[in-house]
Amino acid sequence: MDSTSSEQQKDTTSTVDLEKTLEESFTTSVQSFPGVLLLSKIVEDIMKYFKITELIKSATATRKGIDNTPTPEIKANLEALVDSILDPLREAYGKPIIVTSGYRCQRLNKAVGGAASSQHVSGQAADIRSVEDTPAENKKLFDLIVALGLPFDQVINEHNYDWVHVSFSPRHRRQKLKAEKKGGKTVYTILK
Repeated sequence: MDSTSSEQQKDTTSTVDLEKTLEESFTTSVQSFPGVLLLSKIVEDIMKYFKITELIKSATATRKGIDNTPTPEIKANLEALVDSILDPLREAYGKPIIVTSGYRCQRLNKAVGGAASSQHVSGQAADIRSVEDTPAENKKLFDLIVALGLPFDQVINEHNYDWVHVSFSPRHRRQKLKAEKKGGKTVYTILK
């Protein structure tokens, strides 16, 4: 072996040793400092196209001082919603999708006038829209959810595609609905 090969091998060995030392050091730091563990947990919360923070943010909660932090069970529901519906939809749509409402704790749900049985309360639903926020683009999202055969529980055309409500739950009812105001109340019609 010539001296150049020997030096390259030393450099490679040093790099591997350094990476191993840094990894072990980071693992020890994570165990020693809860703040680092929290940071690593936040990094894990980033899914392919969405973040948990997008699904729990609420201007109403902020304005009214409502803590909208999900429990671990609700967080798992949100992750299932993203993995099963939102990420595959975003991938197929090819453009960003805006979540206008995701998880709502009971207090927040009441503050926004949500139904007591809303799947938003269990972290199983999201209201979404296109970046363009036009009925035509929002309809594309609705139609794509159905055409892709995504395992939705409900998909709702809200008020002539002002937004689209989509949910994922073990019920898998695959309900397609239309919501519209009639006499001051929201009325739901089942679509074929």
